[in-house]
Amino acid sequence: LDLSGLASMLAGDLDTSVQHYNRAIALFRELDDRARLASSLMGRASTVSSTLARLVSVPASSLPDATSDIKEALRIAGEIGSAPTEAWAHWSLGLLQTVQGHFGCALQVLQSGLRIASEIGHREYVVGTQCALGNLYIELLAPELAKGQLEETLALAIELRSQIWIHQATGALAEVYLMLDDRKLAQTCQETVISPHTPMDTMGKRYCWARRSELALAQDDPALALDIADRLIASAPGMSPGRVITFLWMLKAEALAVLQHREDALSLLHTALENAQATGERSLQWRVHARLMRLYRVLGYQEAAERQLSAARALMDEFAASIPDQTLQYNLRQGASSMLR
Repeated sequence: LDLSGLASMLAGDLDTSVQHYNRAIALFRELDDRARLASSLMGRASTVSSTLARLVSVPASSLPDATSDIKEALRIAGEIGSAPTEAWAHWSLGLLQTVQGHFGCALQVLQSGLRIASEIGHREYVVGTQCALGNLYIELLAPELAKGQLEETLALAIELRSQIWIHQATGALAEVYLMLDDRKLAQTCQETVISPHTPMDTMGKRYCWARRSELALAQDDPALALDIADRLIASAPGMSPGRVITFLWMLKAEALAVLQHREDALSLLHTALENAQATGERSLQWRVHARLMRLYRVLGYQEAAERQLSAARALMDEFAASIPDQTLQYNLRQGASSMLR
């Protein structure tokens, strides 16, 4: 059940994953198998905290309390003296805090987790934590820091022949190259892992396809971007009327806006905002506010645009205030101000 939960999660079927983990957790409690209990708790938490899950998968209909799961796993790790479990727990907690916009805490937790994983020589947890740090630097609008972290991550993932980490590191690197305005390198990077015939059947591949849609927008091909976004939505396990994937709704809205379907884009963005608020995806929420601001300005609704601008600034001020590193905090504020202008 524990491994079925993991397999379902990596396939993007989060509802099934949570159901498997729920059963596994109950049985491990009954058996008093604390090591495997911690493993299942971390797996269930990852259905909420995983960067891939929040970008390309339908949220589980019954979201687990990821914070409680991680805290219990950390307590068990301390009691049984399991450094690998402690490293994994730091990775998951750092991802969750990144999703929630607690960037300063996420940075400290992930750096601590990387130190533990390195000390015990657990290469898979090293590559996972490095990848999480790279994604955090993307959220901090620090592409140069993200680039160094993710290029090292990808090299190690290739050594390990770990497809999930190869896809995640490649997708994140493509995003970094776009942030650095290097579209050619972003495309070359993506072409190492996906082709027009690559299926959208795992979270890692779906993540790379989502970045391919972003590249299409950067290359002034909104029709391709829209086609990819629609295919990602249609192929998402568990997709049904009323279910929403915040990031893909944003992506589709941006393509529609470029194609002059602005009212449709506006509707999608409001739906994305409601979903981000409901699922606690605050690091995406500020980006939705920023897109709504720009679209309202194009449509001539200046008062509505100012409300969205104020909401985006308030969130970014909160994010920046959580970062103890003054250089990172300054860069984040400057980058966000530039984006909002």
